[in-house]
Amino acid sequence: MQRTETLADKDTLLVGIITLDGDEFDEVANVSAEELAAHLAQWDYGTENDGAATINGYTPVDEAERFGAQIVTYDGIKYWLSVDHNLRMCSLLRLPLTNTAQEG
Repeated sequence: MQRTETLADKDTLLVGIITLDGDEFDEVANVSAEELAAHLAQWDYGTENDGAATINGYTPVDEAERFGAQIVTYDGIKYWLSVDHNLRMCSLLRLPLTNTAQEG
């Protein structure tokens, strides 16, 4: 896994993959960003997550980055990883694999 400095346009919409908080976050709180992204990516079901985002909503890139999201690449996919130890939560987002974010 590699970190990348390539940023998307601030208006680009991201698909939420998963958010862990509380005790679930505590179980993974002390791993590296790369290990955490790999762990959270197991809940990335591709176009199924894209479809859910059309119902649940998207997150703009500027919002993810405002909350300190790191950009990491795992398995060839660029993810935005947010970790907040004070709130005991982490989340993983990515660009849509389909064009549904631009169509909606």
